[in-house]
Amino acid sequence: MLRRTKADLDRRKLELDGLAFVQICFGAHGGNGPNAFEAAMRTQPQVLSCHKITGDADYLMQVVATSLDAYSDFVGTCCARCRAWRPPTPAWRCAR
Repeated sequence: MLRRTKADLDRRKLELDGLAFVQICFGAHGGNGPNAFEAAMRTQPQVLSCHKITGDADYLMQVVATSLDAYSDFVGTCCARCRAWRPPTPAWRCAR
């Protein structure tokens, strides 16, 4: 059964040259923090994927941006919305 269809777009032609893998860690795990975070990330077009993981981080996100400044703006917006988590740890993709 078909669950959904997916478009495979060329992000460079869309001028989305920045690709970051971002680790998110929550300062506190109680309450509605993780659920609110997941709901907020579903509305962000920059977020290609968001996975709940085990280990040092709570989530791993794949984020695209037109530039480092655009990525910084995205993080600032998310930090303002999701106060339960610590500032993210990005890892920029270096090779194409």
